[in-house]
Amino acid sequence: VLGNTEIPGHAPWLLKLMTAANKIPGAATAWYRLLRFQPMRRSIAGFGSCFADTDFTEGEFFDLFVRPLIDDPKVRAGQIQIAANLDFDVVHNLVAAHARIKAPVRFIWGVSDPYFPLDKARAMPDQCGGPADLVTIDPGKLFAHEEFPGLFLDYAEPTLAAGFDSAQP
Repeated sequence: VLGNTEIPGHAPWLLKLMTAANKIPGAATAWYRLLRFQPMRRSIAGFGSCFADTDFTEGEFFDLFVRPLIDDPKVRAGQIQIAANLDFDVVHNLVAAHARIKAPVRFIWGVSDPYFPLDKARAMPDQCGGPADLVTIDPGKLFAHEEFPGLFLDYAEPTLAAGFDSAQP
C-alpha cells in the first residue's frame, strides 16, 4: 500500500525549492524557526500544502512532528540531512522497482496533492509486476493518511489482507 508517494520521472517543484533553499547557509534553521508561527505552518511553505484542512497542522500533528523540528537540534539536523541527500535519480528509476513488485499493490491518493499530482500517479499501477490499482481520497492532499485515517485504512485493508492471504502455504 502506497499513499501519495514518489512518482517516477517527477520531481515536485516544492521539494526542489526546499532542497535548493537548504543549500543557503542558515536557510533551514530560519525555516524551522518560522514554523513556531501558525500562519507559516498553515502556508504552502509550511504544512498547508499537506492537508486539505489546515487545522490539521496544529494539535497532535504539531506535537508529534513539528514541535520536535523546532525544539530538538538533532531532529532538525536529521531532517536537513535527508533533504541534502535526496537523489532524484533514484526516484526516476522507480519504474524498474515497481515492475519487480509481484504482490498486490494499492496506491491511495489524495486528489489535491500539490507534490505528487494524481494525473501523474495514474500511470503507476500499470508499472507494477502484479495486480495493482489506484483509489482516491477527495479532498486529500499529501498527508491524506493523517487527515482521513479511517478511509485510508478502509482502502488499505483489502490489499493488505490479500497480500497476507497469498503468502500463506
